Amino acid sequence: MLTRFESQLLKKLGCPPWEDSIPNKITVWRARAGIGGSISCYIIYRLSDYFFPAPYLYFFLIVMNTVFSGSVITDIVDGKWARSLDGTGKTAETAFGRFVDPTADKLTAAAGYLIIFAHYGLRAWLIAILGIVLYDRGVMRIRGTDENMRTLKLAKIKQVLLNIGIMALLVGVLAQDEIRWGKHGWQDVLEWVVSIGNDLLWCSFYLCAVLAVLYKYPRIGKKVDAVFGWVPFGQYIW
Repeated sequence: MLTRFESQLLKKLGCPPWEDSIPNKITVWRARAGIGGSISCYIIYRLSDYFFPAPYLYFFLIVMNTVFSGSVITDIVDGKWARSLDGTGKTAETAFGRFVDPTADKLTAAAGYLIIFAHYGLRAWLIAILGIVLYDRGVMRIRGTDENMRTLKLAKIKQVLLNIGIMALLVGVLAQDEIRWGKHGWQDVLEWVVSIGNDLLWCSFYLCAVLAVLYKYPRIGKKVDAVFGWVPFGQYIW
């Protein structure tokens, strides 16, 4: 079940009423872990580091990365489960799940944005993040008025690339802490993950521009969507 705050938030976003199913419960709990868990771990790390700086505080950053990554990876589980057939030939798909699953992805990514901004400060990639947020807000508005709206395959590819980029930058937070305490070998890791994160954020930003056009013109979107049936391991993405 949803908390009162979650119910009010989703209602404002135009979400259909709660429907009890295992995939929906997985979606809600992975969102709670990805948003609340990752942000909480980062806050604990920053406060502890401010008052009691110590090399063992990297533990909270490891938990932060694990929780965020776990939340992203379990996105495969709820969607796959919801679309699978039961003994009667029916699926567990619901209007609530179709709305909340992609919304949970966007809100979890937003938690990553907050950590990235708090840690790295002003960087050029914030422009890309702002563009992605504006795109996501527009898609959520459309989804709130059209419960039959389907997520394009290209949008799912964009989300995968975006999640990998965010995870790379969160690993960079850990790398910076290790470098600060004189751990060897982490400088190369930091440069590598920041480069990957930067590139994937901008790649996601450009895909958002393409997707905005495809959602504006559904006929074109369907034709483009059909092209992505060949993507390797696509069955795990869509």
